Amino acid sequence: MEVLQIHFNNNIDIIHPVTSLLRCPIESKKRNSAFLLTTKKYFYLIVIRNSKLILANSFQAEHLNDLVYNVLNTFQQLEIARSETDLYVSGSKNVNNEIEDLLKPYFENISNLKNEELIANPEIFNQSLLLLPLTNSITE
Repeated sequence: MEVLQIHFNNNIDIIHPVTSLLRCPIESKKRNSAFLLTTKKYFYLIVIRNSKLILANSFQAEHLNDLVYNVLNTFQQLEIARSETDLYVSGSKNVNNEIEDLLKPYFENISNLKNEELIANPEIFNQSLLLLPLTNSITE
């Protein structure tokens, strides 16, 4: 943000859904929280430990197995205990259900992200992230 503000004389506003999560993370009862936002061929993974951002990255995922592999590999590389992590999923309901089923063996707490309050610009995003045009399945 600081670099962009310097180059654009503070005349910027980022409206990407990940930015909303970074500005206003959801409180977790666990030590860590992680957020998955899925699109047709990519997904975003955000990991927060003790209210501090650890990772915000996007990964290519042609298939749901790619998503599972990258999520598990990321947690292993970061040495973050999945048992101490609340995982929130946002995308189409059908994909969310598939993702939850695939990740249940690895995460104790998985829930859909209810994030109407996180939308940065309601004029542009008049629906929650769960219902945004991110509904194309990764498996298509």
